[in-house]
Amino acid sequence: MRVAWTLALALSLFACQVGPDCAHDPELQPAYQQGRDRAAADNQAGYDRGRQVGLALTAADGDRDGAAEGYQAGYDDGYHGAQGYGAGFADGSNDGTLDGASDPSACAIGASDGALDGETAGYADGGSAGDADGYDVGYADGFSDGVATCGDGVAAPGARSTTERSSATDEGPDPKDLQVCEQRGFQDVVDANAQARGLLDGKRANPAYQQGYQASYAAAYTRGTPAGISDGRAAGYDDGYDAGFDEGFAINYDACYEGSFGAGYDDGYANGLDDGYASGYDHGYAAGYDDGDDCI
Repeated sequence: MRVAWTLALALSLFACQVGPDCAHDPELQPAYQQGRDRAAADNQAGYDRGRQVGLALTAADGDRDGAAEGYQAGYDDGYHGAQGYGAGFADGSNDGTLDGASDPSACAIGASDGALDGETAGYADGGSAGDADGYDVGYADGFSDGVATCGDGVAAPGARSTTERSSATDEGPDPKDLQVCEQRGFQDVVDANAQARGLLDGKRANPAYQQGYQASYAAAYTRGTPAGISDGRAAGYDDGYDAGFDEGFAINYDACYEGSFGAGYDDGYANGLDDGYASGYDHGYAAGYDDGDDCI
């Protein structure tokens, strides 16, 4: 599986690079480098803008961001922590398993599905077996009737296709290739997060902002944690109950499914065998007749 995934990734990357060899073709490399330089300049400009904004923030800005980010961090930790989602999932799974195992409809549904699936599978297998048997018999009958006609087969002459190739000489780099390479160079270097990085660095270097941020973060974290635990536990319980119910339900469903599958398979096989034989006979007869009337 890992090998197949690696091969697929390599082919995908190769496909993405189809086109001009921007990095190595001497005529295209300057355009490629121009794109890289333009992206680097844009990155630096974005970073500088972000950092200036971060340095200009006040203690009130830090207090506001600290309250929001602290609450969210506490909420996330509580939600995914030991007392949150995981604990709720475990409780829900236990309750769901008990309810699913005692659901009276599990056996009825399993028996119905088992009979239907068994009949379908049996019909397919019976059809294949019957088709093979019918084909052999039909071919023999068709061949016999075809020989009686003593017709001649004529082979149609094969058609030959030709492909013309044209050649053209290049005179200098294609302007479209230059444009592609310039844009490719830009995309290889451009950083969509440059301004965000600058803003973060500016905040870190801003003592007033940090004073307000640190003062509010811890208190907000403490408020967010129990809320996250509560919501995580509730969501975990619901998901756990559903998973547990399915697991408990499957205990009786599977047992009754297996019990009905065999009987359904036998019925389906018998019906498929008859229908397959008739279809196979027709196909075999046609093939035998075609071969027999050539009188080879």
